[in-house]
Amino acid sequence: MSTTQPRSRLDRAQVIAAAIAHADECGLEATSMRKVAERLHVTPMALYKHVENRSELIDEMLDHVLALLPRAGGPGRVASPGPGTHPCLSQLVGEAPVDARGD
Repeated sequence: MSTTQPRSRLDRAQVIAAAIAHADECGLEATSMRKVAERLHVTPMALYKHVENRSELIDEMLDHVLALLPRAGGPGRVASPGPGTHPCLSQLVGEAPVDARGD
C-alpha cells in the first residue's frame, strides 16, 4: 500500500494567486515562473499549462488585482488603491500597457 498523497490538481487561479502572493512578499521583479512553481511545489514547466509565459502571468495578476478594486465613475475606471490593496499593485500598474491603465 502506497503512503504517498495523490497530487492535487493545479489550476490557473492557483497559479495567479501564488504569483500575487509572491509579488506581495518579494516584489514583482523577484517573481519568476521558477519562484511561483516553488511556492506551489511543482516544476516550473507545470505552470506553462496554465499561462504561456511570465508576461501573460503578469497580465493575469493585474487583471485579478484590479478586479478587486471598487469601481469609481464610469466603465473601465477603478478607485485609487487604498489601504489593504495588494502591495504589488503599483508595480503591476507600472508594468501594464498604457491602454490597460486607462491612459
